[in-house]
Amino acid sequence: MLEFDGKSEGELLDIINSAKSQLSARISEKREQVIAQIKELAASINVSVEIIDATVKTKASRNPQVAPKYRNPANATQT
Repeated sequence: MLEFDGKSEGELLDIINSAKSQLSARISEKREQVIAQIKELAASINVSVEIIDATVKTKASRNPQVAPKYRNPANATQT
């Protein structure tokens, strides 16, 4: 276990960033292993699989145009 009491803020940030990058690498490696296992199992029963990456985000419109649901017939500016 690491001793954190004597560390400066910079050293602690370095430790955190290092841990984050190592964790990210391990997760990525594990994901690749699982995908390979899934594809191997699927191939063994003559099934094809497509892995969709949920981490890739699509571009969405920030303010899509939406038709007003209610109108005030007395005052058209209040929609």
